[in-house]
Amino acid sequence: MGTEMLKHWPRYTLSAIAIFLASAAHACPSDKVINDYLTAFRQAKPAAGFGENLDMASALCAQQKVVSALTSDFGAVVGYKAAFTSKASQERFQIDGPLIGFMFKNGMRPDGSKVAVDYGARPMMEADLIAVVKSADIQKATTAQEALNHIESFVPFIELVDLALDTNVKMDAPTIVAINVAHRGGVLGKPVKIEDARAMFAALPQLTIVTRNADGVEMARDRGESMLGNPANIILFLAQDLSRRGIKLKAGDMLSLGSFPGPQAIKAGTNVTVAYEGLPGNPSVNVTFE
Repeated sequence: MGTEMLKHWPRYTLSAIAIFLASAAHACPSDKVINDYLTAFRQAKPAAGFGENLDMASALCAQQKVVSALTSDFGAVVGYKAAFTSKASQERFQIDGPLIGFMFKNGMRPDGSKVAVDYGARPMMEADLIAVVKSADIQKATTAQEALNHIESFVPFIELVDLALDTNVKMDAPTIVAINVAHRGGVLGKPVKIEDARAMFAALPQLTIVTRNADGVEMARDRGESMLGNPANIILFLAQDLSRRGIKLKAGDMLSLGSFPGPQAIKAGTNVTVAYEGLPGNPSVNVTFE
């Protein structure tokens, strides 16, 4: 049964496949393959990847090894990233739900940071949004509204993405999971405290996220409803899926809810501001790529 499931992995969510991970340890890429990837990643050089026909069980095992090793470079895990949070991205990569990456303490930078344009092998940026956990009880939630009740604040967030691999490597869903969903860091804005979780839940689908350059020219625009109808649905997914994986959330953990609308190329000398129209105070976050 396990072998048959792995043959048809796109029909299953990350949590369902993770249950089979222990019995699929033989599928994990070799230590040499993992170490070669880590060496390239640490040097911000394109890596050769994890071999052809990487399946999801192998990718999950690779991700586990990569994340464990990178804590020595980038610090402790401080949060979790949801990827493939739109229906369009799920259809494109033939998966039936979001997938998860891990975020590190030392990769987080303050609002207004200046970041080297070559911070990664294949760097890109994403307009994102972080939810900060208020209580471990979030993992008892059964609805998106209940999950939002256990969120303390939202934080404007520009994620620093690194596709990390040679351009000839096929970027399918397992490969993206293996590189920890392309996470390298991010720029954090000021937290927006949630005063009324019910009102916030109703407002989130209408949230408008607008990316502009220093001249005020609009680079991208998206709405909260693109995140499975409501970003709170992503919060619930992360809380439940992490629980199934045996990962316990705690107060202060950060949940990255996805990309609005997708990765964007960056150039040296570009100053970018992402505004969140519809959150209290219409906050924003800014970064300059040098």
